[in-house]
Amino acid sequence: MLHSNHTSPMPVTPAILTRQDLLDFFSFAPIAKSARRIGMEWERFGVITTTGAPLPYDGPISVSAFLQNMLGVGGWSPVADDGGLIGLRHADGMITLEPGGQIEFSTMPAANLGALHDVVARYATTADRVAATMGIHFVGRGFHPTATLAEMPRVPKNRYDIMRRIMPGTGKLGLDMMHRTASVQVNLDASDTADQAELVTLVSILQPIVAAIFSNSNMVEGEITPYSSYRNQVWLDTDPARTGLLPGTAVRNFRIDTYVDYLLAMPMYFYERGGKLVATPGGNFADFMHGRLAGHSGEFATIQDWALHVTTGFPTVRIKPWLEIRGSDSQDFPDAMAVPALWTGLLYDDHSRAQATALCADWTAQEINHLHLTTPRLGLDTTFRGTTIRPLAQELLRLAQLGLKKGEDKFLESIDL
Repeated sequence: MLHSNHTSPMPVTPAILTRQDLLDFFSFAPIAKSARRIGMEWERFGVITTTGAPLPYDGPISVSAFLQNMLGVGGWSPVADDGGLIGLRHADGMITLEPGGQIEFSTMPAANLGALHDVVARYATTADRVAATMGIHFVGRGFHPTATLAEMPRVPKNRYDIMRRIMPGTGKLGLDMMHRTASVQVNLDASDTADQAELVTLVSILQPIVAAIFSNSNMVEGEITPYSSYRNQVWLDTDPARTGLLPGTAVRNFRIDTYVDYLLAMPMYFYERGGKLVATPGGNFADFMHGRLAGHSGEFATIQDWALHVTTGFPTVRIKPWLEIRGSDSQDFPDAMAVPALWTGLLYDDHSRAQATALCADWTAQEINHLHLTTPRLGLDTTFRGTTIRPLAQELLRLAQLGLKKGEDKFLESIDL
């Protein structure tokens, strides 16, 4: 019999994430006000020019073919998933595909609105030129105006496949959200953690007014509906556990602690191991942290798992730790620039921000929730304290104009109230 002095290694106990680890994920060094940046994520529908039909994923005239042709204009590199080509990278930002083939351009952070405009203009000019040569036209609307859900393509991405299986059980319109909606998302910096909490609260309260300003999705399957923004109506019936107002915002006591609690309570979709997503429908991240996730016993969450889980929350404002402001319908270019311009003018200028805060200082939680539930249907005609919200929208526009630097107010010229 052979003998060895070698002994089996003791099992390594995984490092268990702590609540502080989760909080630290959202921490950041204080940022000087002059150094705050602006980002934008702009989604559009591609349609076949001659018919208006949505682009399929594959084929000679398709979203895949569009991405391939964009590779030929220089500066872009491919991003692939198991199902195929799903995006492109560039020094200016990324092109990604949403579940229904919506084409999203996410900019790198820009120092100011002028620089952001230049980045988006370069992309729009190139993308529209490439699309035109293929018989493709892009539509910037909050909801696809003509296509049925069945007519929309299904982008073959693991993340989306899992979500498609879960969404029908959490709301009636989750699949519509995935495949038939498009937005302009604005990404802004907070100067410190206290500023972060204040901004999340203010944006959450004002978002219905801003959403009403940019509402343009009243057409569904070729018919005019009673909704000003059917896109925002869809979000109301998608998944109440991960959408809508963040806890504490309507009563003005939001803290990052509150946000962590919200994410811990939010059911999991998946985690990633070995480059593959593992579905965990209904799983709880707190159990995952301690290796007790049902059906996945012995798997312990990492901070990368937490980062992925954060992306599966879809509230009005999402934190990463920058702010992602998510409530506006998509727009055509250059009108899309009005969305970041409005939020920047309101939030990055001290005077305008103080005035905007004062404007809504005495709004009750009931009134704030009323706005969120009603503006998708009535838009600027939503009633508030005996009148419509149109005067409020006009005041926010005025404050944003005052808050912008010289020459930047031109980005707001497309807004007609």
